[in-house]
Amino acid sequence: MIRLLSMSALFCATTFAYAQPDRGDCEVAGSTQSCDPSGAACTTSRGQAGICTQRPNGCQCVPTGRGVERRAQVDVCHLDGDTGLYHLITISPKAVPAHLQHHNDCLIEDAEGCATERCDPELGCVTVGDDSACDDGIFCNGIEFCDPDSGMCEAIDSCPPVAGCLVSTCDEEDDRCVVTADDTQCDDGLFCTTEHCNEDSGNCVVVSTCPPMIDGCIIRNAFCDEDDQSCGDFADDSLCDDENVCDGQEVCDFESGDCLEGLPLDCDDDIGCNEDGCDPDDGCFSIPECTEDDDCETSLCLIETCNNDGCCDFITACIATTGFCRNFTGGCIEETGECVQEDAPSDTPCNLESGSTFCEGADCDGICLGGECVFRK
Repeated sequence: MIRLLSMSALFCATTFAYAQPDRGDCEVAGSTQSCDPSGAACTTSRGQAGICTQRPNGCQCVPTGRGVERRAQVDVCHLDGDTGLYHLITISPKAVPAHLQHHNDCLIEDAEGCATERCDPELGCVTVGDDSACDDGIFCNGIEFCDPDSGMCEAIDSCPPVAGCLVSTCDEEDDRCVVTADDTQCDDGLFCTTEHCNEDSGNCVVVSTCPPMIDGCIIRNAFCDEDDQSCGDFADDSLCDDENVCDGQEVCDFESGDCLEGLPLDCDDDIGCNEDGCDPDDGCFSIPECTEDDDCETSLCLIETCNNDGCCDFITACIATTGFCRNFTGGCIEETGECVQEDAPSDTPCNLESGSTFCEGADCDGICLGGECVFRK
């Protein structure tokens, strides 16, 4: 028996066989044109909301309300096989198992507390902290942030500790940290030292409680007594020194703070021939007249020697004589050093043996002639 089809049935069969499905913005995989994934939310070419549904002739974006029941949608982080990157898609719950098993996709789920999950293009599903969920708007409570592992809000001190002896406090009114120097952190408990905190470096600076100060010849605060907790003064003679030893050692009067003159040095060695004096640096000195006899040679008519005191002694080279036919007068010729002689008058009686004119009687057996005692004829 031959069955004939009506024109309307023929038209429907032809339309079904050759009609192209409205894929809308559904993604498809390879040459099979299958939905990738099936159940994903889509929009038809006419702008209608739908769900990607696999049909015998391919993937079709079926508008919701046309045989597809609208159901609660699920967010899935889907790995694109072509690009190798993840992106977020929304699918129906019944399509979730296939995605998780066959596409390396992951389900975006609710995280704990302040944490949240998102789809990272390279990592897929990641849990991140939502810091904004932790901010209480109070500056001095710290900088709040969300710990993605615990989902708990934590905080970093708004004014963290600062270096050394500095102190950081929080000013809620101006939303700022105020850093001040705390001198108490530098106190060593000693009277003789005074400490303060340097507000720039945060280091403790130690100075003397008794800073020395010169007042005349007095050094005020010259030393510090820790036991008595007092500062002491000192009379410094060196401040009076005029660097001249000849005028004596100057001293400082503790009561008045004035310098008192010293007693000048007495440099006289009581040796008249020496040159006495005083050197400002070395003090007294004495220059002897001589150190050896040659230092004393001043005249041929003198016999000069240097004595133990460094003075030149001298005697006359020409001593006067009497009682001979030729006598020295005591005179001296300066140019030659010769002693001046003078003959006794001729016929003056003399002793031939001694040549003396001091003779009497028979002893005078000669007479002076030309300065010599000759035999009396």
